[in-house]
Amino acid sequence: MTIDFDGIAPITPETFATEFNAPIELRQQIVRGMCVLALADGKPDSRVMAEVRKFALAVGVNEPALRPLELFAHGQVLLGALDYHRRSNLRTMLEGEMERGLFAGVKAFLGIRGLVEDPLVAAPFLALADLPEGTLGRAFYDHYRANGFALPGEKHGFPESAVYHDLTHVLAGYGTDPFGELQIGAFTAGFRKRDPFFVALLPLLVFVAEINVTPIPHGHADAMFEQPGVAEDYIAAIERGSRVKVDLSDHWDFWPLMPLPLDVVRERLGISRPS
Repeated sequence: MTIDFDGIAPITPETFATEFNAPIELRQQIVRGMCVLALADGKPDSRVMAEVRKFALAVGVNEPALRPLELFAHGQVLLGALDYHRRSNLRTMLEGEMERGLFAGVKAFLGIRGLVEDPLVAAPFLALADLPEGTLGRAFYDHYRANGFALPGEKHGFPESAVYHDLTHVLAGYGTDPFGELQIGAFTAGFRKRDPFFVALLPLLVFVAEINVTPIPHGHADAMFEQPGVAEDYIAAIERGSRVKVDLSDHWDFWPLMPLPLDVVRERLGISRPS
């Protein structure tokens, strides 16, 4: 059956709320879908966000992601970034470093800036170069060197609490270009238990809406969602991530898996091979 979407009459939020009697989880999914659409064309528009807020109120959904998007739409980038980071994965990465102590947290931040290095932290990551090809650890090491990334403990290296992000790149097979980061955000949101939608929003903000909420510079991709297959691949990445057996972002101990073949690790974690 073919549906003429342009011919469908508009529906008010109040009418939708009355006619669409669904569980709160499904109503929240619809509101989050509207948030994604608000970013798909670039920076969020204040009028669009006002309509999304009206819809969310009508269907009884209190979506935390609406507030930072509204602030961004009104040009309040700093306040929007601060509100976003209250629930973002970047905050949980910082919390992971702070669990090792205040000094460790400060040192990790200075390391990202290239101001300090820690050979003791870097040593086990450098040793991964000695593992056989085809193992998770060797693939992880090669991923860093091929992309010109600094390992944890090296100057400009990401903190240890952020390692799961690049391991996810290796396991899922998504690239580090804007399209790959869009997929990795969606994939991570699929398996993450804590504030998953904020993880999915990160690449949308950075690479599509040109709102950099990270401490490092990034480029962006023009009209990404206008390219064929991007929207479908984005949804597929979320579904693929939802089948992962472990929340890789929550104190996941990856070291015992580093010497194992990559496909063996994928099977254990429930990650399908890249297509």
